[in-house]
Amino acid sequence: MHNRLFSRIVPLVLLFSIFAETLPAYEHEIAILKFQSRRDYDETERGFVNAIRQMGYTDGENMRISYFDMNRDKEKGIQYVKEIQDIPASVVVAIGGHAAMLAKKHLPPEIPIVFVVLLHPERIFAEDRQNVTGVDMEIPVAEKLQDIKRVLPSVQNVGVVYSERNIPLIENAKTIATDLGITLVAKQIRDEAEVPQAFRDLEGNVDAIWVIPDLNVANRTKPVGKESWKFIMKFSLQNQIPLFGYADFQVKEGAFAALTVDHKDMGKQAAELVDQVLKGTPPAEIPYVSARGFRHINENTAKYLNIELPPTIQTNSEIH
Repeated sequence: MHNRLFSRIVPLVLLFSIFAETLPAYEHEIAILKFQSRRDYDETERGFVNAIRQMGYTDGENMRISYFDMNRDKEKGIQYVKEIQDIPASVVVAIGGHAAMLAKKHLPPEIPIVFVVLLHPERIFAEDRQNVTGVDMEIPVAEKLQDIKRVLPSVQNVGVVYSERNIPLIENAKTIATDLGITLVAKQIRDEAEVPQAFRDLEGNVDAIWVIPDLNVANRTKPVGKESWKFIMKFSLQNQIPLFGYADFQVKEGAFAALTVDHKDMGKQAAELVDQVLKGTPPAEIPYVSARGFRHINENTAKYLNIELPPTIQTNSEIH
């Protein structure tokens, strides 16, 4: 009986071994861990996939991409990280801060992580970035101020309203502005209730207004924040002061201009970093890169403010 059972099992084991040996072995296993599906994350993912393919990595030949969408579920994310470790992944592309932090916490240090769509990575990975590199989605302050000067060469005084959390950013911006021949007229507030008066104090003292991402200035997730943004827009137009924002939706709503990130391009930047990792460069030796800025201009607002846009500015901007 035992001999007969053994004679049946052995061929099955051999067959399984032969089958396992014929399974495709990929030179590179890329795992994409995404916190959720939403427009900016999805565009980043598409940008990454398109770019990595253009670099000579071909699905089913020399690489395989595995997709993991956490759907805002931390427990699901932890399970996905275990699956990623079992593959094992050659590199993990973490889209969104939550995905990046979860990957860093639960993956072993020998699996490289490339983050994207993440602000201030130095705060998250300050203690240990042994296996981490990525794309900081914050456009450098210097680049933003240089672009204001590029679009409005005659600008001398730029107004900005900010709260306590952005004091370091403003102090840095003042130094950069001085080097560009700009005086930064900065007004600090405690909360959104002080926004209207802070902007009124700028009237007659500035040639342009620069709005930075500050939750106490114009937080659109709260009714008072929406009202603050409406006030800022109205103030800019009534006083004929060009308003430089930080997002394309602001330009579409009437702001004069904004230097913003392009999520597909950030995906491309992530692919460039992944390419370096797959070619053998340790992540810790690859500096973080900042998202590249793309200028948006509202043509109707420019006309209303009597601003003539040079051909070079129009050519290198997305006009709304």
